[in-house]
Amino acid sequence: MKRLVTASFAILLFIVGPAAAAIINVPGDYAQIHDAVQAANAGDTVMVAAGTYTDCTHETEGPGSTTACVIMKDGVTLMGAGADLTIIDAQGLGRGIFIEDTDDVTISGLQVRGTYAEIFGAGILIRQGSTGIAVQDCVIRDTGDGGIVVINQSGASLDNVQFLSNEAKQGGGLAVEEQSTATIANCLFDANTAPSGAGIFIRSGCTVTITASTFTGNAVNADFGNGGGVCVQDSACDISGCEFIGNTTRGAGGGLAYISGATGTVEDCLIQGNSTQASYNYGAGITCQQSAPTLRNLVIVDNHATSTGSDAGGIDIQFAPSPLVENCTLVGNSCSGDGLAGGILVQFFAAPTISNCIVADSPVGAGIACLLAEDGTISGCDLWNNAGGDDVCGQDAGCNFSADPLFCNAADGNYHIALGSPCAAGNHPDGGGCGATFAGAYAAGCGTPVGDLPRAGITLGNAPNPFNPMTTLFFVLDQPGDAVIRIHDVRGHLLRTYQRTGLAADTRYEITWNGRDQAGRELPSGVYLYQLDSRGTTATKRMSLIR
Repeated sequence: MKRLVTASFAILLFIVGPAAAAIINVPGDYAQIHDAVQAANAGDTVMVAAGTYTDCTHETEGPGSTTACVIMKDGVTLMGAGADLTIIDAQGLGRGIFIEDTDDVTISGLQVRGTYAEIFGAGILIRQGSTGIAVQDCVIRDTGDGGIVVINQSGASLDNVQFLSNEAKQGGGLAVEEQSTATIANCLFDANTAPSGAGIFIRSGCTVTITASTFTGNAVNADFGNGGGVCVQDSACDISGCEFIGNTTRGAGGGLAYISGATGTVEDCLIQGNSTQASYNYGAGITCQQSAPTLRNLVIVDNHATSTGSDAGGIDIQFAPSPLVENCTLVGNSCSGDGLAGGILVQFFAAPTISNCIVADSPVGAGIACLLAEDGTISGCDLWNNAGGDDVCGQDAGCNFSADPLFCNAADGNYHIALGSPCAAGNHPDGGGCGATFAGAYAAGCGTPVGDLPRAGITLGNAPNPFNPMTTLFFVLDQPGDAVIRIHDVRGHLLRTYQRTGLAADTRYEITWNGRDQAGRELPSGVYLYQLDSRGTTATKRMSLIR
């Protein structure tokens, strides 16, 4: 009898089959997003039309608890008409989107703003073991207590998300905490604020990867807080291909802070124009305090720790374990007048390995200085024209020298080295066993600017980048035709349009932009997007104006 029942059930499943995934429309099928999500089954998609949705009445943790505009369910996709078109506005009444003990959720094409809760009032809160959460092509802005929070052993991937003007107790744009994981790609963190980790705050055994993202104008707003761009504490965080520009802290690490047992790799990044803005603080570019990340192929320029008693415009290294610093280029970084190091400060028993770096042109402070730290090793470095001196401290492991690195065009932000540079492989002033490797972030050659890479059949780039006040946009078409270049700010506002007709293929064309909009108004420092459209092909890149 049991076999008969089982067989009958299998036949019934075969006849009926699994339910087909449904598309539920808002406001067509349901007036409110939350009601549509609650009606959906795993595999369904809730399609939300353009409009502003303000229903924030759904209690997240029982009667009297903080409300949310939307509470997600397993396996449901929430899709808007575009981040500038579909807007969830909590109007300061609660959270935007609440995800708890929920798996396999995708959120795309919408904007969340105006959220608040006394604890974890995130635009999107992901917690209690929620995994497989994807957020893409979204804007999270003007939130209270955080843009997105991933916490309690949860996992999320964020792609092409803009975090704009969010504020929090920790992690203004994004917080990843308590054994959680996150992958972050192609994201923008702009003008977020928090006491630590104004852009991103990561702590307590988390694993995070950040690629091709931009951090600009984020600010730590409390004394002794760390990490204007990113703060990593007792976690592993790998960062590559990112830009940290114009971030500030009132503690340590204007651009990046690795604190208390943090690890990871930071490579191929630009760290420029970051600062400490309170007295007796360290590491306007990067601080590593009792942490051992690998810092590799970084360009660290014009970062300033200028308040009284502040030090290490470029990199601050404190205590053990200590980082590996290799093939980095540090130029024009400075400390305060009573500080020691404009470039790199090694202090309080730290023992880093520093190799094949260029440390040059610090207007205030030595290239490298040591304070109560004599066990670190320095080798193969060029220390040149630093106002406070070009001596090596700690353990001189050999092959260090002082000579003009011969940058291709430092005035325009090109820190490649000329073929004849003493930093180029084979050109070491001491010759012999010192000549096999090069110093600095780039191998020798002043030809193709960084970032001049083909995309979708089109070559598009600009130089210098960052720039002040002018830059040249250049492009090459793979087919003859017309081209339109549009310049936007990070919020998508169109600022300037250029049109060119009758263009040939495989020919370089240039447009000079003076940092002004179509009406001739001077634009502020920040990240701007430039987009080329030609024959149905589009390419977009970012550039940074620093006044």
